[in-house]
Amino acid sequence: MDDKVTQVFLDRMLKTIEETGTLPWERPFNSLCSFNYFSMHEYTGINRWILPPGEYVTANQINQYNKQTGKNLRYQKGIKWYPVFFVKDDMREISVDELPEELRSKYSGEDKFLGYVGYYFYVVQKGVLYRCKKVRRFYNVTEISYLEGESGFHLPSKVANGEVTLTFTKPNEIIEKYIKHEGIKVTHAPDGAYYIPVLDTINVPDLSRFNSESRYYSTWFHEMSHSTGADGRLCRVGVAVSKANERKEIARENTKKYVYSMEECVAELSCALLCREAGIQAESTSDDVYKNHVAYIQGWMQYFKSNKDDIIWTMSCAEKAYQYVLNGNSASQDTGSAPIR
Repeated sequence: MDDKVTQVFLDRMLKTIEETGTLPWERPFNSLCSFNYFSMHEYTGINRWILPPGEYVTANQINQYNKQTGKNLRYQKGIKWYPVFFVKDDMREISVDELPEELRSKYSGEDKFLGYVGYYFYVVQKGVLYRCKKVRRFYNVTEISYLEGESGFHLPSKVANGEVTLTFTKPNEIIEKYIKHEGIKVTHAPDGAYYIPVLDTINVPDLSRFNSESRYYSTWFHEMSHSTGADGRLCRVGVAVSKANERKEIARENTKKYVYSMEECVAELSCALLCREAGIQAESTSDDVYKNHVAYIQGWMQYFKSNKDDIIWTMSCAEKAYQYVLNGNSASQDTGSAPIR
């Protein structure tokens, strides 16, 4: 089922790129997020990259609305359905004999999380031992503009009537709050922008050395995103000092560039989300990537087709990095290990 869900995600993403001629993180900064019309919850995670900004509903929500109000909303010709992805725990009850040897010393019969072995994790709940794994699922949503009731009735837009508004956080406030909370050291050497994991230090040259404020803040957000992968934070394989051996293992299986490019992709996507949060246009940290825009997009599309699980992992990590910059350690820390091909 996971392979099928992954393919659905890839198909939807490639279709979106073909329709818009842009990559998901190239959206204008001033676009509203996508959210559920009835619950008012924003769609996050990998859904940010495939759902155009809009007000969405499920078929079940429309059926319930029609039943409660008698408005008889119907789907219009040309309706588009978009998949919304989520992860759930697939739990299988097992005996103690089936518990991996390395976890048996932790088992006492008390309710607790025992640990990961491979793709599975093991927990005890209400005295029952479970082997679990996270599986991907999806359901479909459509935008309210594709719905119409009798006498031309439409659901009133919550954006148009002011219930949902676009707000920004000043970029300096995002930077200062994160740096202060995490205790990260900051330097301003003119030799380039970078994050040094062993020193937990971000270096960004002074604003006067940048061509624009948007490039300056994009650079800050890119390096901050890298820093979320450090030990004690999200502990990503491309950054964390403690994962040096894992990086070496991946290097033996693939190349050092593989780990580096994955981490750079995480930082670039997280940077795009932070730029949207701040209301500034995200600018790539590489001048070369936009020299041939068509080739750039085609290159990414080929990468997506060849590395389906990798791109989902990087997008999930980018969401975690973004949330960590804004919310600190309340963000989940379960995306550290990179997929190994």
